[in-house]
Amino acid sequence: MTSAEWDTIRWFKPREFYYHGSLIGAEKIEYWLVKRLDEWREEIGLPVYIHNGWGPRGSHDAKNSYHYIGLAVDCHIPGKNIQQQYELAKLRFNDGGIGVYPNWQPNGGLHVDLGPKRRWACINGQYRGIDGVVTG
Repeated sequence: MTSAEWDTIRWFKPREFYYHGSLIGAEKIEYWLVKRLDEWREEIGLPVYIHNGWGPRGSHDAKNSYHYIGLAVDCHIPGKNIQQQYELAKLRFNDGGIGVYPNWQPNGGLHVDLGPKRRWACINGQYRGIDGVVTG
């Protein structure tokens, strides 16, 4: 993203998208993803903590991760359990990818992306469908 694009974002700062302390992550993350995150943060009225955004090939589990092209983040909403986070994610990311990670501490976390609609859970490093982890 350019500095002019970052100027349009209210709730997030470039440093939240750094890759291992480097500005490159904030430069490679796609504007439309951050814009949607910003709108989501405004809509839910709760903080959204970014753990991971853009990363180079090989830095994520999936061979074709949307992280590689700046269209995905891993995040969590403090004080909300995994079901509540999932329901909130569907408000803005229902048309994209949502992964739930219930083992992230303290209350689990999410992957959201602007790819096609997909749902999954990762439990103790094993990927599976979301049935039995969250409903809906």
